[in-house]
Amino acid sequence: MVAALMASHAVGRNLLLIGGFRYRLLEKSPRTSVDIAYHWNGDLDAKMQEIVTFGERTVLPKVRQNLRFDGAFRAVSGPDNESPNARVVNMVFWKPDLKNSQIVIPLEITHIVCSDPVMIKTLDGVIYPTVSNADSIESKIIAVFNRVFLQHRDLLDIFLYSNQIIEEAPKRIAHKLHVLSVGTERIAKRLADLRLHREYHGRAVQDVINSQLEAAVAEQINNSGGGLFVLDTALQVIEKNVIQL
Repeated sequence: MVAALMASHAVGRNLLLIGGFRYRLLEKSPRTSVDIAYHWNGDLDAKMQEIVTFGERTVLPKVRQNLRFDGAFRAVSGPDNESPNARVVNMVFWKPDLKNSQIVIPLEITHIVCSDPVMIKTLDGVIYPTVSNADSIESKIIAVFNRVFLQHRDLLDIFLYSNQIIEEAPKRIAHKLHVLSVGTERIAKRLADLRLHREYHGRAVQDVINSQLEAAVAEQINNSGGGLFVLDTALQVIEKNVIQL
């Protein structure tokens, strides 16, 4: 509901859908995303405040009317913000007459480096501006190094959508890492951690498989090796496409 309302409202103009929810909504990914993310080229703080206002004035009345949930849009600030290059609005919903019914859905606006023009995708008559498939999977690889805290769902998405990587990806990714000031030291440190603590990261990926993947797909992956198999495959994809300068 939020994604469709955003796509049809002035606040969503030039906001490009990215991340796991993009894969879920537009490409029917078997992974259920727990947040929603957008690429934005402008002032992140100003857009964050616009989204809070939009949520309060447009989204909450629809949610109350259609779903009987109360809610709030809360801008996240201070140490809870993961990165200076991203802003987060927590969308909080709850049933007023039901204890422990609160749902928190983070909405993140961030800046990624895009090599391709905006892509337009449609779903049920709604037009969703988004990034190209190549930019999308490249942003997932870059996120492994650019996030302050590693998100293991990124590794699962790399595993699921590595077929969208194009031949020019290594050069494109190298350029994007340079623009984002992600140096070789940070890249080497994250890769070393993934290798050194392989069992830990494999368990973390397994947790994502168990909690966010559709049951039939999770079963197939688990029969092939589960979290460690996904981790090792994603690492191979990353190492093939990230140029070590």
